[in-house]
This record gives sequence, structure tokens and C-alpha cells, in this order.
Amino acid sequence: MITAPEALEAIFRRTAGADAGNVAVTVPARELLAMLKKIRIVGRMPAPFLNLTALRFQESGWLEATTFDYQTSLRITRGEATGETVHERLIAGNYVMNTLTELVRGAAKDLDVTLKWEWKAKASISLLTLEADGFEITVPSSLASASQAEEFGTIADWKNALGQEQIAGAVVDVQAFRDLLDSVAHTASKDDTLPVLTAINVVFSADRITAYATDRYRLARAWIPSPVAFEGSFLIKLSEWKRIRVLMDKPGDMQLLLMGSVGCSKFETVHFSGKDFAVNALTVNGEYPELRKLFAKDYSSHMVFSAAAMKRASRVIGATTERNQPFELTSTEDRTALRISTTWEENPAKSPLIPAEGEAEVRTAFNPYFYQEALRALPGDKVRLSFASMAQPVRITSGLEPLDQIVLEQLVMPVRLPNPGK
Repeated sequence: MITAPEALEAIFRRTAGADAGNVAVTVPARELLAMLKKIRIVGRMPAPFLNLTALRFQESGWLEATTFDYQTSLRITRGEATGETVHERLIAGNYVMNTLTELVRGAAKDLDVTLKWEWKAKASISLLTLEADGFEITVPSSLASASQAEEFGTIADWKNALGQEQIAGAVVDVQAFRDLLDSVAHTASKDDTLPVLTAINVVFSADRITAYATDRYRLARAWIPSPVAFEGSFLIKLSEWKRIRVLMDKPGDMQLLLMGSVGCSKFETVHFSGKDFAVNALTVNGEYPELRKLFAKDYSSHMVFSAAAMKRASRVIGATTERNQPFELTSTEDRTALRISTTWEENPAKSPLIPAEGEAEVRTAFNPYFYQEALRALPGDKVRLSFASMAQPVRITSGLEPLDQIVLEQLVMPVRLPNPGK
């Protein structure tokens, strides 16, 4: 990684105009394409320069690429920096990515691409040309190829301009943290009129990191052990998490830094940094609901099923229902099995009996989509349904986990059924 003196020296060269010569860097085409895809710009940016990708590179092959959209900054690195000169340029990242996609299609796997900047003194800009496999392609945007101090600094050094203090930090396992948020992400709301619910709530306590997500109809909670020495929380927007998680694809530890105003338990900015990536993201501002209260203090009955049998039955019966039409789960009289059936009389359908471990009198109904997503999120080949009462949300957990050691638990709100006695 570049040290602080090296970064300052590079900024001095940029602002002093000393880095205006012809420069080039050659890297494996597929590696560069993978890097640009991971930090790709999504959607139409409010300012033209936000469509650009900031590059820091050395001609020996070290490369750092950064994108930024006023909400999240994504940075990815390849190779190890040396003591040689660090060059800085802006490129039209999506244009280069789309061009590379076609260049590597059908080409040799070891195809290299050279990014070559040629200084045009008359226009005071560096024009970028891509050279690979005999092709020479000039990137059309002069803005993208110019080394402009203000735009480059905003994109590449955004985290340094936030003016916030570091409140807390921790070292966490990359894959464990990614799996934690992924396990609850499917229950986060897609309704932008409720922005707080479109985020995942990450809570730090004395011995664990807990993640919550809800859309008002279902709720997921999961945790991982963590020896953190602080308490607090932040909200990360689901759409931003989907972009961030792509960078967390290699095993190892990462640094998690939480920034904001001193004395505030809600962190305003979160920083993730691993071996070859760094992320800075603004958190969602708002009060997250007290979801802990929705979990019952005691679940009086439980039924454990084969996950494969339950998933298959829910898929088949779910396919027979109309949009938003619930299906019904009903236990047998001896309470040793359960059946899934449609609630619509015009096209009746029912599953085979699904044997159960444990006994519970069950008559409840769910939105098929919500129920199937809850099943897919669970690890292992056993699924457990736990009931406090038929009117309360049903808790869905892995049947392989002891009741006092549950890591991921989901609540799904049942659909009201008519009283069979009326």
C-alpha cells in the first residue's frame, strides 16, 4: 500500500503539473476488467465527473482504482506498490470496462492490456489509448483522461474530507461479516418511502455483532461472536451493501472503522479495509425500530422438518397460487406431520404429508414468496418452526441448532385465516 509521504508527493506532482509526461501501465486484461466491474458506477450520476474512475498506478504494474457517488466510495488494488513514481489519472471507467469485455471475449486468457497516456501540450491534457491484441482504442472523453486535481481528489480522497472522528474500530473476519449481513438482507424493505427499513441495522455489543432487517411483514436477526469493546450501531442501505459485498470475496481479516460525532452511539460513516480493497460509506440517518420486542420470550411448541421436503412442497404449492395468494400449513390430527395447501377454492392443491419431529397443533398461512425466502436463507438440511401462538409471527430457524444456540432466526407474519367454525 502507498504510504502517506508517497501519497502527498503524488498530490504535489499532480497540482504542480509535474506529472504531465507520457506514461503507460500494462496489466492482465481480465484482472483489470474484474477490478472495474467490482467498483462499477451504477446509474446516472448527478455530476459528470462522478462517472469517472480515479487511477493511481506505477508503470511496473501496481494499480489502485476508486469510484465515488457521494454515498459510497469503493477502492480496489492489485499488486504491491514500490518506491517508484506514482501516477494519477481519471478514466471513463464504464467505457473502459465495456471495451475490455469485448476484447477479452474469445482472446487468450493471458491477454495483457496497456493503458497509455500521451501528453498533448496544446490542449494540456493526456489522451488515453487502450492497446491489446493488436487493437488501439482511444477513450473519447478528454475529461476522463485529464489529470485534474480537484476532481481526482474528490473521487480518490473522499474519506479524508469527511471531517469526522474515529469513534471505534475492530478487526473482523471478512467472510463471517459478509455472511452475517447476507443472511438477513433478503428481509430488508424495497420501499423507498420508508428509507430506514431499506437498510440493514448492524449493532455492536460487548461480545457480538448482530444484524437486523425487516420490511414490516418479516424479520431476520443473526449474529456472530466478536470481541468488540464498544457499543453502538449503524444502518447500511441494502443497495449500498450489494455493491460493497462484491469486494469482500477473499478470506482474511478486515479493519472496520466507525466514525461520527464523539459521544454519539450511532455511527455516521463506516470504513472497511482489507488486503486489496477499501470502502467508505455514509450510513442511513434515522431511528430503527426496536425489533427485539417482536421475538417472543417463550416459544411453547416446535416442529422440525426435512428442509428439502419443506422447500419442495412450498415451491410446488406456491406455483399454483395467484399473486399474493397465501398458502396454508396444517398439521395432522396426531400432530406428527404437516401439509401445505392452497387457500383458494377455485384451484385446490395440496402437498404430501411432511413428517415432523416434535408435536404442535398448526393452522396458519403465509405469503409463499416470504416463506420460501426464509427457507432458502437457512443452512443445513433441517428447518424448525416455533410457535408462541398461532396469531403471532412464526419463528423459522435451522433445526440443526440447539434452541439455546440459535444464530439466525427469522419471523414471518402469518396471514389471517377464516374461523372454520363460522
